[in-house]
Amino acid sequence: DPSKIAALHRNKPTTIGRAESNRLRLASIDGVADHHAVVRHSSSQGWLVCDWQSDTGTFHEGERIRQCRGGGLVWERSLGG
Repeated sequence: DPSKIAALHRNKPTTIGRAESNRLRLASIDGVADHHAVVRHSSSQGWLVCDWQSDTGTFHEGERIRQCRGGGLVWERSLGG
């Protein structure tokens, strides 16, 4: 589904969630908060995914992300468990 794809830009964080203000809007997916996660680039750590303190959490390789996680991020619908 092309509406579920967002290009990553080093200078602009990609916000993810149900709210219309997100760059990647996932309005119809259960377990996704209005403001769920952010993918951003760090000059020292590379690409990071950060949970926005969502109730259901953000997961990478089955492990819940408490703040930000970097390294080899490949995302496949891992929001909300």
